[in-house]
Amino acid sequence: MLTYRIFLASSAELKPDRLEFEVFIARLNDELHNQNKHVRFELKIWERVDNAIYDSRKQDQYNVDLDTCDLFVLLYWTKIGRFSEEEFDRAYKRFIETGKPKIYTYKKTTDQSDTVIDASRQSLTDFDKKLNEAICHFTDTYQTGIELTAKFKTEIDKLFASGYLQYGQPAICLSAGQSAVPATFIGREKELKVIRERLDQGGKLLLINAEGGMGKTSIAAKYWQESLYQYNYNAWLFCENGIVEEIKKLAPKLNVDLAQYKTEKEQLLALKTALENTPGDCLLVLDNANNPNDIQVFRQYFEGIHWHVLFTSRCKGVLPNPNTTEYQIEHLPPNLALDLFRHNYEEDNPSFKSKLDQLLKAIGYNTLLIDLFSKNLKQSAALGDNLESFLNRLESGGLLLKERSFEVITDYTTHHQVKQEATTDEIIEAIYDLTKLEEAERYWLVNLSLMPAVNHTLKVLIDLFMPEDGLIFKKILDKLAKYGWLITDIYSYRISPVIQIIVLEKSKTRLTEDSKKLIEALNYKLANDGTYLINLKEQEAQAFAEIGVHCLTILKNTLAENVGSLCYNLIVFYTNTGDILNALKYAEEYKQRNEKTTDKNNIAVSYSKLGDIYSLLGNLDKALTSFEDCSKLSEEIYDANPNDEFKNNLAISYCKLGDAYTSLGNLGKAISFFEKYLHLTQELFEINKNSDSFKNSLAIANCKLGESYLLLANLYKAIVFFTDYSKLESELHNANPKNVSFKDNLAISYLKLGECHTKLGNLDAALDFFNDFYELANELYNANLNNVSFKNSLAISYCKLGETCTSLGKLDDALSFFENYLKLSKELHDAYPNIVSYKNGLAISYSKLGDHYLKNMENDKARSFFQSAEIIWTEIANSFPDFVEYNRNLKWVREKLQ
Repeated sequence: MLTYRIFLASSAELKPDRLEFEVFIARLNDELHNQNKHVRFELKIWERVDNAIYDSRKQDQYNVDLDTCDLFVLLYWTKIGRFSEEEFDRAYKRFIETGKPKIYTYKKTTDQSDTVIDASRQSLTDFDKKLNEAICHFTDTYQTGIELTAKFKTEIDKLFASGYLQYGQPAICLSAGQSAVPATFIGREKELKVIRERLDQGGKLLLINAEGGMGKTSIAAKYWQESLYQYNYNAWLFCENGIVEEIKKLAPKLNVDLAQYKTEKEQLLALKTALENTPGDCLLVLDNANNPNDIQVFRQYFEGIHWHVLFTSRCKGVLPNPNTTEYQIEHLPPNLALDLFRHNYEEDNPSFKSKLDQLLKAIGYNTLLIDLFSKNLKQSAALGDNLESFLNRLESGGLLLKERSFEVITDYTTHHQVKQEATTDEIIEAIYDLTKLEEAERYWLVNLSLMPAVNHTLKVLIDLFMPEDGLIFKKILDKLAKYGWLITDIYSYRISPVIQIIVLEKSKTRLTEDSKKLIEALNYKLANDGTYLINLKEQEAQAFAEIGVHCLTILKNTLAENVGSLCYNLIVFYTNTGDILNALKYAEEYKQRNEKTTDKNNIAVSYSKLGDIYSLLGNLDKALTSFEDCSKLSEEIYDANPNDEFKNNLAISYCKLGDAYTSLGNLGKAISFFEKYLHLTQELFEINKNSDSFKNSLAIANCKLGESYLLLANLYKAIVFFTDYSKLESELHNANPKNVSFKDNLAISYLKLGECHTKLGNLDAALDFFNDFYELANELYNANLNNVSFKNSLAISYCKLGETCTSLGKLDDALSFFENYLKLSKELHDAYPNIVSYKNGLAISYSKLGDHYLKNMENDKARSFFQSAEIIWTEIANSFPDFVEYNRNLKWVREKLQ
């Protein structure tokens, strides 16, 4: 159907005349249809523009319609509105430049109201003068809507008689056939408008691109259908096997005998000449032109012909000036995707829509998959399937349905000239064919599929994969993007969720091998010494941790050692950054992984890490059980293999048990385990004097015993152990100044010595140690802003300085330190509410300020802070009754409030 567009401009006062004009156009279209004229008029009128459609200024949308109209009609009466004049000026400017649109102005001459303001009369006068003098256009007049439409009908007849308007005839098709518009075709008005505008406004070539299954061919078929009467000739070629070979098939219809030409170059020149000689406007659709080289060959031999050429392709960035010559097709809006699915399959239950939303998001609103899965589900419903079971199957098995893949009739088979019916799996296999990729392309595509389907900068990818040649690596990624396997904006690359799922499904037998270098790279980035990252700062590690999480999700059933190491590294990362729930998740996964193997040492380590997380969460029963399981297994391993590695692991297991009993208030048992820990670490260090690791373990053993004796008020024993601890850590730090762990331990040794001297009454010495502690804690935190342990140490340093300044009578200094302590404690608790020690720290910070204001006789302020502390300690004591410290703190603050 040949369509001509009429833009009708006028002010609000002429609404009755506009409605009359609209009725006239509708009747005219009916008359033309009854006469089999194959032509219709489309009226653009401002009441018909949906306010909800356009985000930009509505007038801007009217201007888009103006730039594509064939006829422009302006009605005016008592005034010329600003927008009406703007529309006229825009139409006139386009007419001067292109000869379109034809412009008609009609002035209503019935009596005007006496209430018309002078400004309106002046606008009318100025506009009449512009028409008559400036552009030599004389307006017509009318009094009624009937007179108006009669006059315009006369003009329409003249335009048909002159040939400016033509009665439509369908284009002559030179190809064997064309793609049909799917019966379920919905939406895409914006896309069709863009295609029409770009081809109409001088562009001879336009490539619409998207990943497979987004509906490119269907959109092209819809444009073909709507434009059937706007072209004299058209041809639709399916180009999966090459463009040139398909164009040669047009030779008989173009009266070209290819046999008389010796070379292909001569044949193509003859075809180009024949195409150029076809009269009038012509359309060539090159469907599924997915090879960039084919597109370049077409441009080499055929660019410059007067035909409109519309490519559908997965390729991107293959035409010059891609901002105007290429148009990326996005997925259907969610509401239309939902309608498309429901056209084939629907359930009458309350959860259907929410589950369908879940499915549509998972498949990226891919039009082809919506069509396939809705039709497949319609068939499998006879076997008792419903959307919920279908979703479960997809989540467990991927997009390929295997034995549940039914033959369906879909427009894809028509578009791609295969058998009418094919199974859903056959169609997916055909459209996402990895066998056409070179091995290097396939390998990198698989590795991108193992990563989250988000933008990854080239810098991050090179930093992660460390390819031998970065330039070759980039060229491979760019080639994958050109072929539509990846999406790129030059600086970054990402894979679509649908392609990601299919690539992983097709590569599952090789994933362990394909992912090996990626997992090794992630392990290197996230490597730690058991507590802190070695190769990255915490704030730099987040992106790599997210990639690691995604890899683990995909490789969860893989028991490869490097995957287990990645799981361990994620436990440490999330522990250090305070995300204890994620740390617990991966600690449990790490335990489950190791229990499926026969490696007792890894199983013991997994018990130990799980105990650490339970301790942070305040679950002392589970923590103690995990540490006991670890220690029991470590003893078995060491008895069977009495080497230094297993001896060290056994020593650490005793340390963990000592920590657990300390938290439970059983200092007798705690000391017995710490003494075992000290005994084993001394033996290890004596045999391995050059081992920094064993030396550090010995230092920590001294610290643990010092803490126990400090709690027992045996200060002289405590200070001996803390002095040895500090001496050893100072030696380690001096020998390894860049080692974060040694620096942190040295800081802690100053804290412990400060606490001892405080108990002994040596306040000046204590203040010196607490200042040293603060200096190191501040340095560590500022260098590792995401490490919550360092932030907590800095908070504690403020607390200790505040306590000491209070004892020395420096109350103003003390207040400043306590306020900083409260600030950091609040930040820690707000960010990590599941870590019980941070919640306890917040309560302590309130209590310190309460004590401060009590000493200053500001009882109301003091009481307020004590009450805040009581609320928190009550919650903690109720949640964790086994923690002796928290119950002791609660008792203390309640005494303060009496």
